[in-house]
Order: sequence, then structure tokens, then C-alpha cells
Amino acid sequence: MHGLLRKPPRDDLVVGEALLEDAAVHHQPHHLVHPLGAQQRIQGPDLHFLVFGDHRLDQPKRGHVRSAEELGYQLSEEDKGRSYIEVSGRKGFGVKADDLLDSLIASAQKEVDTRHPEVAEVERQEVARRIAVGALRFFMLKFTKPSVIAFDFKEALSFDGETGPYVQYAVVRATNIFRKGGLEPDSFSAAGVDFAKYLNRDSAGANADTLKETNDIWALWLAASRTSLVVEQCIATSEPAYAAKHAFQLAQMFNSFYHHHPILAEPNAERKQFLLATVAVVRRELMRVLGFLGIPVPPVM
Repeated sequence: MHGLLRKPPRDDLVVGEALLEDAAVHHQPHHLVHPLGAQQRIQGPDLHFLVFGDHRLDQPKRGHVRSAEELGYQLSEEDKGRSYIEVSGRKGFGVKADDLLDSLIASAQKEVDTRHPEVAEVERQEVARRIAVGALRFFMLKFTKPSVIAFDFKEALSFDGETGPYVQYAVVRATNIFRKGGLEPDSFSAAGVDFAKYLNRDSAGANADTLKETNDIWALWLAASRTSLVVEQCIATSEPAYAAKHAFQLAQMFNSFYHHHPILAEPNAERKQFLLATVAVVRRELMRVLGFLGIPVPPVM
């Protein structure tokens, strides 16, 4: 298994200045937009997990020593006494992006094959690739510049928590709502709907449940409206972590909205249009922020 490799001839193949192919957008390699300011560290047990992908060592404090020796690295006594190995070009310790991405794709492929055996193999491979790219990009970009990063395969590929697949799945879920309703999300129109009726707290009346529902939906619309502001903030500060955080929080709010509102089963026609409009707007903004991060969205997950 690969993952921790000696520094290749080209610096741009090392994670931190990695070139990750974003075939879903331009079919051209793009630099990660994460400007690494601090040394990136891989903790002992996570290093072994990154390299071998099967299990963690019983003695995690010695994990980095055993992993490095198995890969042919000669560690100094000082390094052997530490609980991590720093990624260092000068020392020749690096993580090759291509190998890391290949391992992520292989792991994602197993999950996709289990969930969607009915999908053609070539399509499952593309889905796995998009999930893996999203997992790696999001994991690297969610940390601010001074952060120390300990990469973890399970965490990066998880469909729960602050991960790329979690945000991707929110978009897939939103798309499925329209698919099941026989509607096209990109061209959906809610013309004629009185939005103030459903977003104005004064219109909610004195019912506590109705008022909370109105507040929650208003908060979701407000969060979706902040995408452009967040992207501008990222550009001004060279800090894409703000966009990753925004994507995660918006996905969280959307998932809560999804579980509280049976959208397609809504009996009131106008309210149903309003709920669908909410889904369409959040889906659009999630796709925008993921696009800014260079993360493609798979058709199924």
C-alpha cells in the first residue's frame, strides 16, 4: 500500500501543493486553494491508518516508527521518540496526492458498489472518483492555515460529520426530491407564490410550533444567501476554510429541514411550491460553494 512516499521530483505532487484532477469541471488539474502556512503533521496512529488502511497499531505512540521502517525510512532516535512524523520536503517525507487519491477511490468504490449494484460499472467508478475527490479536498480545506492536519481515511470518507461526502449527499438528496416529483431543479420556478406568507414571522401567528418552523426556514434562506459573501471573504483572506464551514453548516440546516418537512407529500399546493423553492435555492448555493472548492457532485451516493 502507498500513501507516505519519498518526495517525488515535482513539488506539486505533494499534498499541500497537490494537483488533483477535477474532471467534472474542466478536465484539467487544479491547485488546491489551501495555502499551507504551518507544517502539516500526520499523527502516529493516523499515519499507519493512512498508509495501510486496515487497522491501527495496538501501540499508537510507536505507529509512525513501524510505518516508516516498513516503507524504508531511516528515522533518527529523536524522530523515533516523537508521536508523529512531520511532512517535510527537506527530510524527504511526503504524501503523494495521486496515491492518496487512489486509496480513497478504492475505499469509496466498495461503498458505491454495495449501495448501487444496479448502476453501470463505469458510472459507479465515476461516482467513487467524485466522492474521493470531495473527501480529500474538503478535508484539506476545512482547516485554517495555522492548523496541524492529521489525515484520517474514515473521517474523510464518512457520510456523517464535517466531511465532503456529507455535503455532497445533501445536494444529491435535494436533487432526488425533484427527480421523484418529476421536476427539473435547475429550471424550477415558484412564480406566484407569496413568499412573505411563509417567511414573515408576523404571519405565523401565535402558535409556537408554527413560529419555530418559520424561523427555521427563514434561517435556512438567510444562510443560503450568504454564499457570495463567504466566497468574497475567502478570497480577501486567502482562507478557503470559511467556504468549507459554510458548506457544512448549510448542509446541516438543509438536512434538518428535509427531515421536518415531507415536501412532496405537502397537501397545500402553494406551500408545496414554496418548500420546493427552498430546496432549489439551497441546492444551488451548495453546488456553488462546492464548485468554489473544486468539489464535484456525484449523481448518486
